This record gives sequence, structure tokens and C-alpha cells, in this order.
Amino acid sequence: AGMVAGLGDLQFDQTVRTTVLAAALMLSAFAWWQDALPLGALWPSVLAAFCVMVLASRPGASDEYQYLTLCIPLALIVAVPAFNKALQSMKQPITALIWSLFGSLAPLATYGIAVLAFANLDIDWAYGLSGAVLAAVFAYAGLLIARRGELGTGLLLPSAFCIAAAAAFGSVAVHLLLTPAWTGIALSLIAALLAHDRIHKTHPLVPWLVVAFAVATMMRFALDPSVVGYQALSATPVLNWLLVGYGIPALAFAYAAYALRNFMERMPALIMQGIAVTATLAGAAVLIRHGMNDGVLSSNGPLTLSEHSLYTILALGASATLIRLDRQSPSPVFSIGSMIVSYVGIISALWHHFVLLNPLFTGEGVGNWPIFNLTAAAYLIPAVLLAWI
Repeated sequence: AGMVAGLGDLQFDQTVRTTVLAAALMLSAFAWWQDALPLGALWPSVLAAFCVMVLASRPGASDEYQYLTLCIPLALIVAVPAFNKALQSMKQPITALIWSLFGSLAPLATYGIAVLAFANLDIDWAYGLSGAVLAAVFAYAGLLIARRGELGTGLLLPSAFCIAAAAAFGSVAVHLLLTPAWTGIALSLIAALLAHDRIHKTHPLVPWLVVAFAVATMMRFALDPSVVGYQALSATPVLNWLLVGYGIPALAFAYAAYALRNFMERMPALIMQGIAVTATLAGAAVLIRHGMNDGVLSSNGPLTLSEHSLYTILALGASATLIRLDRQSPSPVFSIGSMIVSYVGIISALWHHFVLLNPLFTGEGVGNWPIFNLTAAAYLIPAVLLAWI
């Protein structure tokens, strides 16, 4: 009755909110004691999650923080019995999987709706700290279930849902608690922390979460290459937020790749190697663009031979570095990456240096000094690098 009334009215009054809360409590209590059968686990979880999402989608609260204090405990009321049943389902992995799935989905839906509807997406301490608390709770639940799985009970996959939900809560919390300049740095440091030997061995999913946090950091770079915003970025070359914003994540990714080298699957370490190389090259290219355009980071400025010469030297130097790394520690990331970077650098240099930006055609000055002028950077140094490669 409470759910029907909530769907029919424009807003929830206190009576309806109390009814929905009581319904969720009763369903959760029923779920706690019901026999652990897959279908028996399914329907009380669905109904309890439905109670939470109905309340979340039609809050009727004048204060968004009042809504937060109501919906977050309600989500945990659904999650705790579900995790308890997952722990009890030691000999029924499918049942444990279903309990973990629905125990994670309801809080994720509730918190996601709360953030999108009410949170200040720049800085919001209330929702950010709530996300951090939920991340800690779900991480603990996932590791607790995983320890039961170590006994051969097949609970590693159910625990993966809890740990993945914890990562989702943690990512949103980082975004809400930190300014944009520190978001990418924090995500990369979390990836490095998870890659530590004592942490990534706690669960097979953790190395893949390292990759996920690294990908989230690179997406942050793609959304805002200036790290702090184009208007706030200092015009000082090199010593600015670009060096910190790209340098720290690149170092963190390199450490993560090194820390994951002995993991039973090589793929996470190889992916982190590639992301570390990409972050380094991206940071160097952005610093060059920033420095060559008087401290203005924009794609609208004219491309000159002097600027493109730095890109060419960067690409060929990176290719040579990857080749040396591949010889010391053979890796398909290094070998394939070196070929891709070198081929792209050579083709780009041939087109830009000899055709599009050729000083004979553009009239661009190359300097008055013999040898030590723009032609050395555009033609001599790349030729030496190619011979070295």
C-alpha cells in the first residue's frame, strides 16, 4: 500500500516514507531468515530494492541532506541481510551470487539517484563522505565473503560484486570530495595503492580495479587536458599544474605495472604498462603545446615546424626507450608500442616536415646560426634518432 501511494502522489509525506521504510525492514528480516534457495533469495531482494528505489525517485524531502540520511541507511538495511545470506550460502555459489548482486544494486541505485538529484558535483562533503563510508562497508563485506571462498566454497565471484560496488562508491566519493585538479591524481594514487603486493593479492578482482582506476584517470585527462581548467592554468612553462597532473599519475601507473608483474594473469600488468607510457607521452605533448604557445593550452593555435619537431623527437625518443625496455623485459606492450609510436612519428614527420611545414614552402625562419638552428631540430636530430633505433 505504501509503494502504491508513493507512485500515485506527487510527493511522499512522512506516513508513506515510514510505510516504505517498514516494508523494506520486513522484507529484509524475511530475507535474513528464509532458506537459501536461488528463487527465494531473488524475490525479497527485488521487492526490498524496489522499496528503496521508489523512495529515492520520489523523495518529497525539502532538504537534500534529510533525503541522504533516510536513503543511505535504508540501502544498508537491504545490503546487510543480503551479505549475511551470501556468507551463509557457502555450499550454494549461485545463491550467494544472487544475494551479493541484489545487495549491491539497491545501494548503488539509491546513492546514484541521490548524487544525480541533489549533490553538488563540484564539492559535496556530505555525499562524498557517505560514498567513502559505503565504499569501506562494501570492501569489508567483499573481503569477508572472499575469505570464506578461500576454503573452496566458490564465493570469490559473489565477493567480486561487493568489491566492484566499493570501487564505484569510492570513485564517486573522490570526485565529490576533491577539486578537479586533484581528482585524477587521487584516482591514480588509489590505483597504485591497490597494486601493492599485500593488497592486490587479497582478491583476483583487485588488479582489474587498478586498471579501472587508471582508465578513469585517463578519461579525466580526456575531458579536461588542462587538469585545472584552461583559465586557471599558469602560463609558466613546465613548472605548472600540467607537470604535476600528468607526472604523478604516470609515476603511479609505472609503479602499478611493476607491482603487478608477478600476478597470475599478465594482462593487468601489460595494460598498466601501456597506460603508463600513454600518460607519459600525453603529459610531454601537452607540456610542449603549452610551452610553445606562450602558456596557452589550446588546439586553435597554428602548428609550427618548431613545435612539431618536438613532437617528432618525443615520438622517436619514446620508441627508442620502449625498444630498450623490451630488450630488458620482453613485453608485447613495449614491442608493439614501439612499432606503433615509431611508425606514427615517421609518417607524421614525413608529411609535416617535408610537405606541410617545410620552410621552403611556408617561409618560416630557421635561424641565423649554421647547423644549430631549426633545421637541426626538424631534420638532423630525428635522423640521428632513427639511426639509433
